[in-house]
Amino acid sequence: MRVYIYDGTDPRHVLVRGPVGDSLRAAHVPALWSNRSRGWWLRRERVADVLAQLDRQGYDVRPRRGDAR
Repeated sequence: MRVYIYDGTDPRHVLVRGPVGDSLRAAHVPALWSNRSRGWWLRRERVADVLAQLDRQGYDVRPRRGDAR
């Protein structure tokens, strides 16, 4: 499964798109679901941990630059 991580203009958060809700909950990672952005907003400090965790679980993680619009 593919997961996209968008590094946009927000200085504090990044957007993660993909079927990762259960993985984030299981790891107790605080994240906010956004219907408008169709993804999970994570604090920038947690991205490296989440990337490593998703990679271990077999997700195909693809970082993207810019906003996800």
